Amino acid sequence: MNNQSLYYKSLTGLRAIAAFMVFFHHFNPIGNRETFPFLYDLFTEMHIGVTLFFFLSGYLIAYRYYDLEIDWKNYLKNRFARIYPIYFLLTLFTFVFWFIKGNGLQWKLFLLNITFLRGFFDSYKFSGVAQGWSLTVEEFFYFTAPIFFLFIKKNKYFFVILPTLLLIIGFLIYFNQIGFMLDFTFFGRSLEFFLGIFLAVYFNTFKTIFKFKVTYLSLLLLFISLCGLVLLKPSVNDVGTDVLWGKFLNTVFLPLFVFLPLFYGLIVENTIFRQLLETKVFQILGKSSYVFYLIHLGILSGFLHQRIHYIAHFLILNILAICIHIWVEKPLHKLICKEKNNSK
Repeated sequence: MNNQSLYYKSLTGLRAIAAFMVFFHHFNPIGNRETFPFLYDLFTEMHIGVTLFFFLSGYLIAYRYYDLEIDWKNYLKNRFARIYPIYFLLTLFTFVFWFIKGNGLQWKLFLLNITFLRGFFDSYKFSGVAQGWSLTVEEFFYFTAPIFFLFIKKNKYFFVILPTLLLIIGFLIYFNQIGFMLDFTFFGRSLEFFLGIFLAVYFNTFKTIFKFKVTYLSLLLLFISLCGLVLLKPSVNDVGTDVLWGKFLNTVFLPLFVFLPLFYGLIVENTIFRQLLETKVFQILGKSSYVFYLIHLGILSGFLHQRIHYIAHFLILNILAICIHIWVEKPLHKLICKEKNNSK
């Protein structure tokens, strides 16, 4: 494992890229598909930014905690402080807004949202802060990661056994909702996290495998993967992951053959792409990317999208995300943890 005190600026900058990819998926910069259909479809497939987030979570949690004896109280407090405060405030704002607009008190839905339980149900996954479904997947991983580490330390075959077992459990629980399970639950997305853990655990081993610079090759494979998802689209209004091979490309091929070498390259290789991600601009964008992700869809974003130009919409969301990160997210994090915490 690497030195626990190291902080990789390139991975912080990469968080901004992942968040922007999800934004482009929801708000296509091409605008009209008839003008540039393939390019339009290419941006539509940038939902893979979520896959990148999941892989990043697996890597960072293993990088920080794998070799440590877990202090469950501090571990859970840090995870809570990182994810929950901003999510709760935005969820509360959303439901209060709906109440003022005359939708009544939706207590059941509100409780499902603030407890992250909404992500376990297909009919509720996009309720409240719609993109928050992914936080259910993240929290599931946070709660179980230290247990997974214990198994993996006993036998490295658990890197394969555990995600396979989780997938089987998912099939048993969601046998009538297989598509939902594969795309929106930890049971179907666990391999992305485990491959991130795998990179953290065997990072030094890859030094003997990668004898050449892999960053740009990984970026090329990323572009090819996006093209593959476009070609797999069953119809104009669908995405590539709506078919089985698309799901495989998104949850197996991308994390294993694209993100794993990409992360390795961003850490050990001095490339122009790494230098870009390590600039001050991308550092603040990366640090505020979680807030950006949570506000890029919803009441505020919808209001902006209907009234201003696309670029202004994008820029204002970034400015708001930075302001919320500095004046709300960081103070709440410090208040809960009572110490400066540079973890994910």
